[in-house]
Amino acid sequence: MTEEQPLEVARHFDGFELRRCPFHVVAGVTTELPFEQAGNNAFGFLFGYLKGQSRSQSSVAMTAPVSQHSTQEGGCTVAFVLPAS
Repeated sequence: MTEEQPLEVARHFDGFELRRCPFHVVAGVTTELPFEQAGNNAFGFLFGYLKGQSRSQSSVAMTAPVSQHSTQEGGCTVAFVLPAS
């Protein structure tokens, strides 16, 4: 089962919610690709990290949510929230 980051709904708006989450660490990749293509491009790198393709060579469990946002330079950053442990 995927660990989910605890979220508190701070306020409801028409069509969306404003949420608060506790301090957390992410593993992220920034790409120069547009938002629509960034997720597919970044996923391979992030999945490799979770499966131990890092300096420590230790696996990390998948968590939720995954975030994706545009950068000021026109690219996009995709990030996985790492487990609380």
